[in-house]
Amino acid sequence: MPSGVFMLFVLGHEFWRRICPLSFISQIPRALGWERKRTRVNPRTGKVRKELVKVAKNSWLARNHLSLQFALFFLGLCNRILFVNSDRLALGLFLTFTILAALTVGFLYGGKSWCQYICPMAPVQKIYAQPRALLNSTAHKGDRQPITQSMCRTVSPDGKELSACVACQSPCIDIDAEKSYWDEIDNPQQQMLYYGYVGITIGYFFYYYLYAGAWDYYLSGAWAHEENPILLF
Repeated sequence: MPSGVFMLFVLGHEFWRRICPLSFISQIPRALGWERKRTRVNPRTGKVRKELVKVAKNSWLARNHLSLQFALFFLGLCNRILFVNSDRLALGLFLTFTILAALTVGFLYGGKSWCQYICPMAPVQKIYAQPRALLNSTAHKGDRQPITQSMCRTVSPDGKELSACVACQSPCIDIDAEKSYWDEIDNPQQQMLYYGYVGITIGYFFYYYLYAGAWDYYLSGAWAHEENPILLF
């Protein structure tokens, strides 16, 4: 996790999403052509076409995804500390469930819906990579390439790079992290995320101090093998 935070802060959100295993896994249905599609009929021409299913703009998920992601981040972190770290079977089940969740969302919704609406790591990305990280590129600047820094891209049969964006979220942090930041700055959920992350960070480290009465316990790494760290309660 510390290395992940470092990469987000220095190299940026775009670099992280290119190496994130869950981001890759969520795109497997797209690569295999297994994404869920629905049939649409053009009322004027009567033509039938199939299109990808996207998260509706006015849906509960679209309106509350920041709160959902922050809640999942909080639950996942506490679950790792109290139950999962000390049990190999629990850790395996936890990781398997997370992988299956990313695959399922990738099948149900087009684009980067897992990363945009569900992934518990998204709040951390927003904290450290918005409006931009130290070394990441800036959208629509520099050499002004027609394809943005987003990893939502594909290659045509003649080898030309093309955008694969399906507009699963607008504004999209993958395309323009700074625009996404300023568009949501007044969102109460965004503000809750920033303040809540500070509280979680303080609570995470002080938990070990309260549990052991000193910092030596945390620095030793013994907590990763503790059989029953929930005894504190």
